[in-house]
Amino acid sequence: MGYGNLTRLNIPEGDYGGELDPHGQFGDGNPIGGNVTSNVTGSNQNYAEWMQYISYNQFCIRVCTNANSTYSAAAMCWHELDEMGCEFVMPGNYQINGTFETCEADVAYPPGWYPTATANGTPVFSAFAQRYTGTLTNGQVYTVGDTATPTAPYTIPSSSNCATQATISNGIPLTSLGFAAEATGTHAGTATSKASASSATGKSSSSSEGSSSAGERNVNVGGNWFALALSLVSGVGAVALFH
Repeated sequence: MGYGNLTRLNIPEGDYGGELDPHGQFGDGNPIGGNVTSNVTGSNQNYAEWMQYISYNQFCIRVCTNANSTYSAAAMCWHELDEMGCEFVMPGNYQINGTFETCEADVAYPPGWYPTATANGTPVFSAFAQRYTGTLTNGQVYTVGDTATPTAPYTIPSSSNCATQATISNGIPLTSLGFAAEATGTHAGTATSKASASSATGKSSSSSEGSSSAGERNVNVGGNWFALALSLVSGVGAVALFH
């Protein structure tokens, strides 16, 4: 999760953005071609389940690899809540801007899941479905989803043992690209900037079309540093938070 002046990526000021994921209409990515590859295991590995949200001033990304008897990796990266925003689908501490840190934390429930009871020692959940109205090819209008939208996730996972890290950057000074250096961030002159927290709701007016580009970032996992290669859209570089 992170903040930035993402209007520099042609996201309009005030646009609350939307979601990128590996599914989409044809199952080839939303947008087509989007993927996450990492060498965290020692060799390049493509991950089947991930999701990224980006607005004009905030972004977050989650790669889902673990499952248990209650929920799957696909449930942890549920991809049909694109209007809910980072703070709903990936709850955490969004109040620290200008600081990059890694923490140990509890595991969150899958996005939109709310425990309602326990049956034979197993939790029972209700799941929020985002409301959507569409039109079939025959012209018939249909509506799916819940009529009431929750204001917050069930819980925000607690975190501890946080360690401040140097701000991730691509090492290219903004001044070399014709931009004035930003005042915030550990590395002066990188793409770190000030921004206030954004609302968790809103429709996107930005397009998901664009050319792909690849970037590489270093991520600390279990005390070791690995390169995380992200193939994203429109030149968007993202920070991955693992805990």
